[in-house]
Amino acid sequence: MSPRRRRLVGRILWWLLLLGALFGAGNALLFLLADGHGAASINARFRAAPVPAWCHAGGGALAILIGPFQFLDRLRGWWPGLHRFLGRVYLLAVAASATGGLYFMPASEIGWASGSAFGLLAVFWLATGTAALVTIRAGRVQAHRRWMLRNYALTYSATSLRLLLGLFMAAGLAFPSAYVLAAWLCWLLNWMVVEIWIQTSPRLRKADPGSVSSPPAPVGDSAGA
Repeated sequence: MSPRRRRLVGRILWWLLLLGALFGAGNALLFLLADGHGAASINARFRAAPVPAWCHAGGGALAILIGPFQFLDRLRGWWPGLHRFLGRVYLLAVAASATGGLYFMPASEIGWASGSAFGLLAVFWLATGTAALVTIRAGRVQAHRRWMLRNYALTYSATSLRLLLGLFMAAGLAFPSAYVLAAWLCWLLNWMVVEIWIQTSPRLRKADPGSVSSPPAPVGDSAGA
């Protein structure tokens, strides 16, 4: 593929990523702001615990919207200070959302079948975010980018969940089965795609200066955080 075509494909993919982020963020905010949006049981839990609800839905909405801009090479190159500031805000939003998610996990819509999926998602979300912070503080920029790509794959599960749930129900699955399946696949599939991207991208597989061995997986030509 020629460099020009590669840039065009990259721009198209970035806009699709942003549109998906807007969808995921909008859906999350509707749970907070619009009475009657989504399942009544979820609305009731959010109304009963507004602080964890705002942490979970509001933090997730903020994180998913920041992510696409952190992957722009121009932002990192031209405004590194803004890139670092947004990165800090992003990780704080992830921490808030994951913590709120753990709070609501025991009362998940279909019980532990879906609650365990969301609980693991929150744990891995926090763990990958912590790894991203530790690596950038150690000056390991390449490793940091890989961890941020993994982390954003988990952030993007907010969008994947809604898309997969609609797809499974359109295919004829009953809501309980569709919800449990979507709860697991919304983040497992995202993570799998990112890991494949990491392993097949020479740019992302580059070791940080001073590293003795090849670092863990990387992810895409416009990756970074």
